Amino acid sequence: MPYSDHLAVTARCSSDGPGVLVQPAIPVTPLDHRMFVARLHGLDRETAVLEITESSIKPTSELSCVAAYLRRRYTDRRQQIPHDAQIEFYKGEKRLVVDELSKGLTTLSYRALREGDDGALRVDWNGSDLGLTEAQQEMVEFEIQEGSTVGDIRRSIVQFLPHSNPDLAHLVKDPHQIEICAVGGLRPGALQGSNWEARRVGTWLCRYLRVRIRSYSDFFIFRGFNEEYIWHHPELDRHGYGHIRPLKQWLRDKIFAAISSGRSPVKAEDDDIRLLSHGKVLRGRVRVRLGKTIEFAVSRKIEDSFVEAEAWLLPATETCTVCSDDKRISEMPRRITASCTHPVTICKECVGQWIASSLDALAWDRLKCPECPQLLSFEDVRAFAPPDAFER
Repeated sequence: MPYSDHLAVTARCSSDGPGVLVQPAIPVTPLDHRMFVARLHGLDRETAVLEITESSIKPTSELSCVAAYLRRRYTDRRQQIPHDAQIEFYKGEKRLVVDELSKGLTTLSYRALREGDDGALRVDWNGSDLGLTEAQQEMVEFEIQEGSTVGDIRRSIVQFLPHSNPDLAHLVKDPHQIEICAVGGLRPGALQGSNWEARRVGTWLCRYLRVRIRSYSDFFIFRGFNEEYIWHHPELDRHGYGHIRPLKQWLRDKIFAAISSGRSPVKAEDDDIRLLSHGKVLRGRVRVRLGKTIEFAVSRKIEDSFVEAEAWLLPATETCTVCSDDKRISEMPRRITASCTHPVTICKECVGQWIASSLDALAWDRLKCPECPQLLSFEDVRAFAPPDAFER
C-alpha cells in the first residue's frame, strides 16, 4: 500500500475536534519517560508517526485520551472522526476493552466506526475497472458474507463480465486474472489462496476488499496440500521468466509465514520446498513461463504444521466417505497414488489408518489404493502412514 510522508505530532487529552474515519494498525514503541512513537497504517493509504509524550499524555493515561487526540488531530474531511463515532483499540488481533493504557504496551491498533456502521467486511468498488452493475456488486458482496471462497468469487466475477462489460470480458480469459486484495488491517495485500474463505480476513482487522484485473497469464499458479495459491504480477527476469529462488521465497514469505492467526508462523526454508512440474523436480537455473502451474511439496512435519495453521481460513467443503466427517480440502488427498485418476473421497487421516491396519498383514510394497487397484509407492506410504506405522 502506498504511504504518505511520516508526520511527528504531540498529543493532548481533549474530547473535541475532528479525526480520522478509519485508521488501523498503530505499532507503538515505548521510549524514555513513557514516550510512544506510533506509526499509523491507514485504510486510506496514508501513514503518520505520532509521538505521544509524558508531557502530553500522563503515564497513567486512558485510551479515551488517545481517542480524543485522534479526533482532534485530523482535519481532512475524508478522514474525520465524528464526535459520535466509536473508536476501538486493539493489541494485535485482540480488542482492548479496558480504558487504561497498559504498561509495557508495544503495539496499538485502532479503528473508528461511524454511527450505524456495523464494521462488516465490504468491497471497495471505487476506481474499479470491472464495470459491474450495482446488482452484480451486491451479489458479490452477498457471496462474501455467505462464506464463498476467493476462487468462487473470481469465477462469479468472470461470469458477470459478458453482461456488464462486454469490451472487457474478451480480455479476461481465465478467472485467475482476477486479483482480490485486503485493504488495510494487519495483513494488507493479495488473498493468494483460492480455497480461502474471503470473509475470514476480518480476523486480520481488514474492513475492505478490492478487486482488480491482471493481464492474461500475469501470474503463477502453485498447487500443494490439495490447494491452489496464485502469485499475481510475479517477479520475473528481463526476459519475462520466473526462477526457482524467487518462487520458493514467495511461498516461504507470502504463504507459509503469513497465514497464521494468533500463532507462530510456519517456518520453512528455501531448501525445505520442492518445486515440481509434471512430477519432475525443478532445479538450478530452470526458467518458468508466466501462467504456468507449479506443484510444491515439503516434509510431512512442515505440511502438518501448515495445514493446522491454515485451517481457520478454509471452510469444510468435503465429506469423507469412511468417517463421514466434514473436512477441509487440505484434509483430503489430491491423489492417493500418482497413477490414480478417480476423485478421492477418503480423508488423509482415514487413508493413514487404512495403511496402518493393512501393514499388519501385508508388506508395504503390496498395498493398493483403497479406492482403486493402483499400488502405493514408498513415497505414498510415507506421505499418509502414521509415523509409528511407517517406522515399522
